Amino acid sequence: LNGTMGYALANFLSLRTLWYADT
Repeated sequence: LNGTMGYALANFLSLRTLWYADT
């Protein structure tokens, strides 16, 4: 995995986690 892709993926997953945790 590309470093940038890995960062984007981790960022996306953490955003989804925050989204669901906030709901």
